Formats: sequence, C-alpha cells, structure tokens
Amino acid sequence: MNNVSLLGLILALSILSLGNVARAQCDFATSSFPARITPLTTETPALCSPGIRIFGDEPNFVGQHTFTDGNQNEITLQISSYNVGCGQLIAWSVVSSSNLVVDQVVVKGGPAANVYSYGASRPNADGDLHAPVNPDTDGYYGISHLDFCFKYALAVEVTAVPTFVRNTDWEIDHTVSPASWKLFSGDTGTSTFTVSVNKTETDERTVSGTVTITNTATSAVQITGVTNEISGSGTLTDACAIEISEANPAIISPGGSLECDYSISLPDGGDRVLTVTVTTAAGGAALGGTASADISFGAPTELTGEPGTITVTNALQDTYGPFSGDDQFTYTKTFSCGGDAGANEEIATINQTGDSDDAIVTVDCYGLTVATTANTSFTRTYAWEIDK
Repeated sequence: MNNVSLLGLILALSILSLGNVARAQCDFATSSFPARITPLTTETPALCSPGIRIFGDEPNFVGQHTFTDGNQNEITLQISSYNVGCGQLIAWSVVSSSNLVVDQVVVKGGPAANVYSYGASRPNADGDLHAPVNPDTDGYYGISHLDFCFKYALAVEVTAVPTFVRNTDWEIDHTVSPASWKLFSGDTGTSTFTVSVNKTETDERTVSGTVTITNTATSAVQITGVTNEISGSGTLTDACAIEISEANPAIISPGGSLECDYSISLPDGGDRVLTVTVTTAAGGAALGGTASADISFGAPTELTGEPGTITVTNALQDTYGPFSGDDQFTYTKTFSCGGDAGANEEIATINQTGDSDDAIVTVDCYGLTVATTANTSFTRTYAWEIDK
C-alpha cells in the first residue's frame, strides 16, 4: 500500500471513529491516529528549520506540498482536511522523501498551537491532528496554518560478507585378528586386517563488513552509538572498533561519512539478518537510522587442513577408496614359518596426508624332533630232572 492510499485509509477510519463525537467531549489532548501522539498546547512557536509552513487559507492547503533544503534533500507531503463534531482535523502522509523525516507537526489555531512530536517513531503518516480547543465553543479552533518540522535522516549502509572456513582432519586405525600364530613347520595362518578412517570437520562461520554513516544534514551530527544485532541472537555488539558513546560521541561534519569495520562469529549456517542501529545526540539536526543485510551461507569459501577425499594403501600395496567420510575396509594376509617367524609389522597409509598406522602379527614357529631308544636282553634258564 502506498502512502497516498494509507492516507485515505486513515481518513476513513478517523471519520468513522470521530464522526459522532459531541462537542462536550472535545479534548485538546485527544491523540492522533494511528501514531497515537498526544499534542502539547503552547504559544505559537517560530517556524522550525528545516521546516515548511502551510497556511489554512491557501487554495492548495489540501494536496501535495514539497520542501527542499537546497542541498538535494527533499520531502513531499500529502495533506487532507476533514470535519467531525469537534471541528477541523487534518491527516498527512509522506509521498516521497530523500533523507528527511517528519519530526513535529504544529497545528496553529486561535491564540495557541498544538505540537505533535514524533521523534524516533518517524511515522510516514498520521491523522486526527487538530488545533487547540476554543473554550467559547468547546470545539477546535479553525486551523490558521500548519508547520511541518523535519529532521535529517542519516544515510546508513551496511555490507555483510559471510565467510565459511572448513578445516578437515583424518585419522587412521589399523587392527588385526588374530594377532599371533603358533605354527609348526609347514603350517600357515591367515589373519584379517581392518582399516578404519575417521573424518573430522571443524567449521568456522563469520560475517564481516562495513557500516557507512553519511551525514546528510547541513550541520555537524554527534553519533552516540553504532550497534549490530544478528536476528535470533538478541545480542548487541559494537560495530565500530573505536569507542562511541554519549560521553564520547563521534562527530560527522556536514556531508561527511564515518566507516566502521566489523566481524562477528556465528554458531551455525542458518539464515540470519544483520541490523545496524545508529543513534544520535538528542536535539541534534539528524535522527539516527538503521540498515540491514541478509546473511546466507552456502558451500565453504575456504578449505583448510587435509583434503576432503582420501585413499588408503595397505602393506600389500593394494589401494582402497576413495573415502569422503568415516569408513572401513578389511583385507587378509597369510603367514607361515620361515620368513614370517617373529613380529610382522603391517602398515596402512593415507596417501594424501602420509598418516599411517600399523598392526603387528607375531608368528612363533615350532619343529618336531623324533628320538628312539632300544634296550635288549635275553635270559634263558634251564631246569633238569632225573627219574630212575
């Protein structure tokens, strides 16, 4: 909805809500709608600067009015007037603006004026503004003129560059079963080796950029704070390396700029919005401002450490892989007495990193010895008998 349409909606709602108000109910403190600003009744103030005065008897009192400060800053307003039981009301909206915002509206009628102060709320439209109450009629004085007081809106820009650094580290583990053999000459034993690779990835995500604040006012501006906020975090961080506070403001001359570089670490790759808020000293020529930038991470912008994909070669010079994550494989080797007797160190190596791990198979060999002994003896005994 554009601001002209918004003005029409405000006008319609205002008439519906106030059309039946009796004069006895008229109150100088009736707030505006929808900004809900309660006016302050004062003597007629001097025309503010920068500002524009629009007289109620001008033929073009209702319609569009443009103010230009002569420094390429301007604002165009749409004004409507309507009557209810208490008297004349006005509504306004911003049609277009370049670095100017409505800070106050002064509605002059009779001997005084109602002052509607918007300050940091900076609405683009409001309605139900009226002059003070005439005590003789219990209605609003007719509007003699309107003063629109403007503040300069600082031009605030922010860049947000996401950085995604991924560090990769591989570990290798080499085991065997069985790890020992007791063999006789001529016997063999086959062991199964298991090689496991484990990948660890450590991600570091940061967003960095520059906050640029340009003073569009015709006088110097005191900056009292520059903060960043990441959506979902609820944490404010200083966007400038230099200390900026109410006690130690940064001063920007007319047309000058202040640049602040920042860098913020983030816990994960979720989409976020960075909002920078600039505050200024109260009563100055310019109001603070905000700017925002989307933060979105894609693939890593930098890879560090070891490669993301590896292959492994075992002691038999067989190559396995490629592996891009945690994985394992097995292989077998047969051992025999003779050349394999003793400790056999088998090494598996990650080809891309040189990391390795060993597994040791111990072979104990035994031989058979045949020994024969023979002890002989032969004893013969004779017994004789005689029979006569």
